[in-house]
Amino acid sequence: MPLSPNEIAITDSDLQTYRDRGYWISPVLFDEEEIETIRHEVVRICKGERDFDTMHWQGTPNYAADSPDMRQVCNGWWVNDIMQKMVKTPVIGHIGATFMATETVRIWHDQMLHKPGLGPDGDKVLVNNIG
Repeated sequence: MPLSPNEIAITDSDLQTYRDRGYWISPVLFDEEEIETIRHEVVRICKGERDFDTMHWQGTPNYAADSPDMRQVCNGWWVNDIMQKMVKTPVIGHIGATFMATETVRIWHDQMLHKPGLGPDGDKVLVNNIG
């Protein structure tokens, strides 16, 4: 179960870091089982699969499962039930509202990225790098 908004303490220092750098590294928001589910759904989305009768933004993705290339899918939550539930969790809204200093937020656009990295030997690694 994702964290609830009252379990996230965003400090003045966190806000300043966000303003200075344009990003903030959050604490862990989802448990291991949820992360594994998200990883599975990211792969499905990158293969062009969808759960709803909607279209992918910028066309249907078609990334090969073994490709080391970075993958980007805009608005993955439009086509996938699990991703839609994850981006709409109250804790995500709370974090966004806090950084924007508002009480209400709406999803306008998201980017789902998969960035394969390099292993300790400099080899391309395709596992455990979906985010």
